[in-house]
Amino acid sequence: METRDGDRAAAVRAVSRSPIQWLRIVVGGLAAEAGPFIIAVVFYLLPNDSAQLLYVVPVACLCMTLLLGFWVARKAGGLFVLHGTLVGIVAALLYISLTLGKTLPAPYLVSHFLKVIGGAAGGLIAKHRAGGVYLAAATANGRFRAGTGTIRHEDRASTTAD
Repeated sequence: METRDGDRAAAVRAVSRSPIQWLRIVVGGLAAEAGPFIIAVVFYLLPNDSAQLLYVVPVACLCMTLLLGFWVARKAGGLFVLHGTLVGIVAALLYISLTLGKTLPAPYLVSHFLKVIGGAAGGLIAKHRAGGVYLAAATANGRFRAGTGTIRHEDRASTTAD
């Protein structure tokens, strides 16, 4: 049991040491904000009233940050949810900085929270697709099966013999 707990701690340390991919996060945040902006321009140019924007923009923000949070987090190598969440935060901060001092409708304010939630969800999807928390340790030392946190049978014999 001690070996398994020690290996699990080593796996968590290996994942937590993976660097944060700031360039990908900023690019993802910019793209996540550009997508709803393009959609808003298209809806604004429609001949009908632009009231539809109040319903379309929050959904577009959620979807774009989910997709781009996943895109950034899948290449992170660890800290998947953090990378996705940071994409949402960058996108929200970008829009807040562009509209500082202006009065915004309530759905646009809610969309900032949806950006963070969407980015975190994208990171969570990337984490599950990558095999969970122990993926970095699985590739680093071959002791864990990805996503399970258990030692393979051939490794048990070598750890008990030590």
